[in-house]
Amino acid sequence: MVAFLPSNLRSLGDKYRAALQGRSFKLTLLHRLLTQVRLEHPAAFAFGFGPGQFASRAALIGTGLYFGGLQSPRGLPVLDAVRPPATEAYVMDLWVEVSKIRSAGSSLRPFSSWLAVMSEAGVAGCLLVAAVTLVLLWRAGGRARHSGQRLLGLSFGAMLIFLFLLGAQEHYWETPQAILPGCMLLKLVYANLAPSGVRHPARGSTAPSAPTT
Repeated sequence: MVAFLPSNLRSLGDKYRAALQGRSFKLTLLHRLLTQVRLEHPAAFAFGFGPGQFASRAALIGTGLYFGGLQSPRGLPVLDAVRPPATEAYVMDLWVEVSKIRSAGSSLRPFSSWLAVMSEAGVAGCLLVAAVTLVLLWRAGGRARHSGQRLLGLSFGAMLIFLFLLGAQEHYWETPQAILPGCMLLKLVYANLAPSGVRHPARGSTAPSAPTT
């Protein structure tokens, strides 16, 4: 990892200091959600603004500025560009600021799948996503313990946690070409974990044959 991503690793310290000093656009938007939105729109904070609102990928695409960036937007081929009120009020100024930074990566952009879920479904949606993740980890752990497939269970848990944390970086959950292969592989690994109570035969042994009459 150090050999292939040296510049990424060197920048971790700068990103950490920027976050502590309030210069992280993602954390700034999260702070607005937890303070301004919570006070000004308590219902939306609890249950979200609805699909395609605030900082979701659909809301950003709907502005007509997402493809091509703010400097050279390509617009939308069929629909008219629309800026949702919440996007205009809380997101646009941060988006404009980050667009002024040359070679700004996804770590700087004020949007991510986590923020999108909170935008569209509120705290309730975030709790639901966290609950589903924990339940899947719990069930996979149970299957792995009962069947003796601990390595396969560990692989499933690592992949699931990785996909969950991937949502903190960018709109990867809403990008099919980014999330679909990982989800299919995750499903394949889970399907190969034997249900609780079913043990795989030990390696090198054969399953008992059915009695004959």
